[in-house]
Amino acid sequence: MEDQPPLALHYFVIGMYFFVILFEFRGNPFSRKVYLLLALLLIGSAMLQFFMATNHSFAGVISLLFAYFALQSRRRLNE
Repeated sequence: MEDQPPLALHYFVIGMYFFVILFEFRGNPFSRKVYLLLALLLIGSAMLQFFMATNHSFAGVISLLFAYFALQSRRRLNE
C-alpha cells in the first residue's frame, strides 16, 4: 500500500460503498447525506485514479460507476 496510495484509497472507498449497500439490502439504510458523501468520495477517488495514478484508468471508471449507483440509491430513498 505504500507504493500506490491512490489505489489503496480506491479500495477503501469501494469497501465503504459495499458496506453502505449491504445495510441498504438488509433493510436498514443510512441517511441520504451518507449516500451523497459516499458519491463525492467515489468521484474524488476516480479523479485520483485518472490524474495521479499510472495505468489505473479502469479503477477510475469503476469509481464513477459506483458513484452513479450511490446517487441512484440516494434518490430511491427520497421516494
